[in-house]
Amino acid sequence: MLNAVARGEVDAGAIGDPYWARALNEGLAGSGKVKAIWTSPPYSHCNFTVRSEADVEQFRPWTAALLAMDYDNPTQRPIMDLEGLKRWVPPSMDGYRSLLEAVKVLRFFDPNDASS
Repeated sequence: MLNAVARGEVDAGAIGDPYWARALNEGLAGSGKVKAIWTSPPYSHCNFTVRSEADVEQFRPWTAALLAMDYDNPTQRPIMDLEGLKRWVPPSMDGYRSLLEAVKVLRFFDPNDASS
């Protein structure tokens, strides 16, 4: 995407913050040709979901292991960097508020809206 913007093939593109930071750090985004024009508000971007009939108890060790990860641990940092996070947090629907509001405003799942 960055290359297409830099070459003038497209006017704009969207990339995630971790990649943008890496692109700037590694010189992948020439500051004279590519710049950030908008940043979204923070949002939850990653979660692990299981089916409602699953045995919740079997996932407690997995959850505990994630929550115990330490960004300062050199063996755990690469995994966390891949997700663009410094720590795992318990799930919260608040992290999806802006997405849920946009879905409602756009009537994205409204079966009576012919445009969706």
